[in-house]
Amino acid sequence: MKILIVVLIFSFSSALAEVLVGTGMSKVTQGRTVPALYVGLDKGSEVFQFSSIGVETEIYYHNSYRFSFYKQSAFGSVLGIKQRAGFGIGLLYAKRAYREDKNAKEQVETDFNVGPAFRFSLDISEYMFVSLESMYGINNLLFLVLSFQNTSSINFGVKF
Repeated sequence: MKILIVVLIFSFSSALAEVLVGTGMSKVTQGRTVPALYVGLDKGSEVFQFSSIGVETEIYYHNSYRFSFYKQSAFGSVLGIKQRAGFGIGLLYAKRAYREDKNAKEQVETDFNVGPAFRFSLDISEYMFVSLESMYGINNLLFLVLSFQNTSSINFGVKF
């Protein structure tokens, strides 16, 4: 995984696009404060984004991976901070397991969701960004009721 990220960073930077690398917090861990890895490619009007988050204890683990593609446009600037918004599609894969104690059998659940994705970003300097991203997974009609199928994250990072 680490090798893939390094290869992507160096190959994307030569494609006349900005590489985004950062961290953030995500709703996907259901209230647990777990930092996420955030990697993206910003081509101005398009953004490709990948994020990964995971936590593990003796009785619980949760891993989540999200890939999103956005078409975005700038819509203004306030105090020199460029604002951009985007709409696209996202994919989410999550796997979590829980056991009552160390000797109990794991109860494993997986999720795979595809759905619309939204992005709002602020370029707080030439080399730094903050973004709010959400994806709403649609795999059946219950998506209107279930909150786990949507995921939102706040990310902070550098771009080069």
